Amino acid sequence: MRIAGSESLNTLRPSIQRAAAATLLALAAFGCSAESGAERTLRLTGDQESGWAVTLTGSEEAGELQVFTGGSIELSAERIAVLGEVSQGAAGVIWTPRYTLRPAQQYTAVWRPSAGEVLSATFTIPALDLVASTVVVGVYPSAEVVPENLLRLYIQFSAPMSRGSARQFVELLDDDNEPIAGAFVVPEQELWSSAEDRLTLFFDPGRLKQEVGPNLAAGAPLSAGQTVTLRVRREWPDARGAMLRESFERTWRVGAADRERPRTDTWTVHAPQTPAGPLRVEFPHALDAALLQRMLTVETRAGAPIEGEVSVAAGERDWTFRPVVPWEPGDYSIRVEADLEDLAGNSLERLFDEPLVEEQVGRPALGAVRLDFTVGSG
Repeated sequence: MRIAGSESLNTLRPSIQRAAAATLLALAAFGCSAESGAERTLRLTGDQESGWAVTLTGSEEAGELQVFTGGSIELSAERIAVLGEVSQGAAGVIWTPRYTLRPAQQYTAVWRPSAGEVLSATFTIPALDLVASTVVVGVYPSAEVVPENLLRLYIQFSAPMSRGSARQFVELLDDDNEPIAGAFVVPEQELWSSAEDRLTLFFDPGRLKQEVGPNLAAGAPLSAGQTVTLRVRREWPDARGAMLRESFERTWRVGAADRERPRTDTWTVHAPQTPAGPLRVEFPHALDAALLQRMLTVETRAGAPIEGEVSVAAGERDWTFRPVVPWEPGDYSIRVEADLEDLAGNSLERLFDEPLVEEQVGRPALGAVRLDFTVGSG
């Protein structure tokens, strides 16, 4: 259930948010008759200072009371509940979160009795009166042209964001500025970085793989020759509950599908020329921006790791490593993990769209690849 009018709380100032929240939630309470005749109701209780909780009234049975991030689009067994504790109080059964619920974040509470109808309610935590400061600082791939079988996009924000809202505030538009339906697969538990400032969006794999049901029925989300635009709406609340400072758009031209594995023998390694100089690797084709940050590492020839800072530029075709400590003259290696992928999900080891044939069953996994280089004494 969606609580009518809950979004309007986001525009209220803190001095009246609590009163408005209590009124709206009381009016929107929803449930079914309990044995005693009282209405079973799930309500958001508390306030910003003391903390928010969910209270079940009208039933003496605790049942199973859980809260999930986001709306009630799909209440499935795969959804992961927000951590919290359930207790019995004078007001009813109370669910208290282990961590503070986020302003402007949408949550869905679900109560499952031992028998009878499941009860649910969706509500939005009132937003704080905050200045909008968070922006989209980048979207990857950063290249101007992407393959029509592009597997994923990354949206990088300047600060942590709220979860469970990507469906509402992100859309992909075609040449006519119309949304491309079903382009992305957005799970209930959205794919955020540990800092909660980078969102990963996957295109529907079933539509990317040739000769499978979704591909045959709807085709790939992108088509060669097309121009597409990713739009991020400014109404998306960040982790504090404030809207983005501005909307964001990024446009790509779509090229031909990429159905070849990356090959390290086509890369160009530029060894450091001075003790403090950078190590650079150039790629003929763009690789995955996030995987480049962690799937290329530097070692001595004996395998001891070298600490340093990695940067990726030039449309994900240029990787640079700067050591924390100046290079000692000697022999080194770049370790490249076999799971490193290009924009279409093709890795060093396999093609994303590779058919499963008898000859490939039991094929040994490809180990990491080592690219050797030498740092001179000059």
